[in-house]
Amino acid sequence: MKLFKFLLFSAVIVSAVCVFEPFSLKLSYEKGLQSVKDYAQAYFNEPVSYDEGEVLEETYFELRYDLTDPDLDVSSLKFKGVKTLNTEDEWKSYMDFCIKKGYVHIFFEVPEKMTPDTDYFLIFYDISAVTIYTYPPDRGLKIMGYTLTYTYAYDILTAVKNNSLDRLDAKKLAAYNAAQSFLSTISELSDYEKELAIHNYVCEKITYSKDEADSDITNCYGGLINGLGNCQAYTDTFSLLCGLEGFNCGRITCTADGVDHSLNYIVINGGYYFVDCTFDDGISDPDRGYGLFYFNAPYNIISADHVFSELPFEPVYTIDEAHWYYRNGLYAVTPEILEQIYRNIAENSSEGEILFNTQYGSASLTDIFTKYPCGYKKISVSKFTFGESYEILKFSLSS
Repeated sequence: MKLFKFLLFSAVIVSAVCVFEPFSLKLSYEKGLQSVKDYAQAYFNEPVSYDEGEVLEETYFELRYDLTDPDLDVSSLKFKGVKTLNTEDEWKSYMDFCIKKGYVHIFFEVPEKMTPDTDYFLIFYDISAVTIYTYPPDRGLKIMGYTLTYTYAYDILTAVKNNSLDRLDAKKLAAYNAAQSFLSTISELSDYEKELAIHNYVCEKITYSKDEADSDITNCYGGLINGLGNCQAYTDTFSLLCGLEGFNCGRITCTADGVDHSLNYIVINGGYYFVDCTFDDGISDPDRGYGLFYFNAPYNIISADHVFSELPFEPVYTIDEAHWYYRNGLYAVTPEILEQIYRNIAENSSEGEILFNTQYGSASLTDIFTKYPCGYKKISVSKFTFGESYEILKFSLSS
């Protein structure tokens, strides 16, 4: 009987130790923690239940926490099953997946010394801002969180795709209605004509602005409603209009003239081209209006004054039918071709313009005019230079 009582008492003691052992994690986290799941269960109250590697749903945090609040008590956040990313490539693949899903809040774990390049978002995706949160567990790994701000165009196009326009705020809905109003005027055009009309409309509608006090200079509301914006407003407006028309179009960033810059890419017949409405508007003068040098520009043209750290696609490299000057027979690669294009124009019109590639020789329209006056006595020539290899020569003739 005494032996039975002794064994029973011992069993109770062992059971008690087993039951209370998990609480020892709070006292000795270095030895007891083997994964982020353990860390979350030990140091965050009532951790939510997610499958290993699953992205935490943004609605969970939007309902319970203001992640932009500097006074937020991080100990109140709840993590479980946060995905571990050991390399930059793993991080890029994971972020690509999350952004294509449209997640706003994304959490993951990386080695303590690893600092992912957040410019990656701004270069390759329709992301206008990134807020970063770091929760270091001091064990060689750190939990990181991102809150992503998507562009107006992305949000509007996503609402159209999901038939949820009622979820848009007043500004985004106003931008959508303004876009649809313009697009209704070009519905009968071909795809190429539509894209050209959109490009020209963006250049005509928006006046470049650097007014940082204006919160809408970076989006399509500022572009379509206020008619003011910086390069981000140009690209956001072009993305929205082309996206509503079904074009595969997006934005990408680079440096131009030594400063950060935003422009568009567009896919035509499977090829990636560049469109920079900001620069086409910026090279204008009162007589000339907007330009078309950066409309469906291949890489060898856009790289004349745009510098990309890397590209998420393989672009078309040489000028072809997608470019306006080439398509209209106004692209010259030698002085001899320049002369011929000039004569063709002058025989039927008193004005015109030609894109000239200076890599294969130089030429002067005034010199050409003396050989082929075509019945005129005066020629006025304006020259726009791009990089080291391209000139747009605009001329007018008079008797």
